[in-house]
Amino acid sequence: MCIKKVVKKVIAIIHGNYNRIFHLYSNEVRLNICKKCPELKHNKVLGDICGVCGCIVEAKVTIPEEHCKLNKW
Repeated sequence: MCIKKVVKKVIAIIHGNYNRIFHLYSNEVRLNICKKCPELKHNKVLGDICGVCGCIVEAKVTIPEEHCKLNKW
């Protein structure tokens, strides 16, 4: 993976978690789709994790530029 993609992904992770922590942007439609997905995993520390991409669901759904790897949203 090239350095630009890694930096972009790190920035997206920080952005999503910032949004999640401070409740700045919420997308209930995306979150509800993820909550019904059979790939969803629960982690006691981090919360709900996508079993496909490994992202924290509550953070990823807050980033408009992100998308579901399974093309559900």
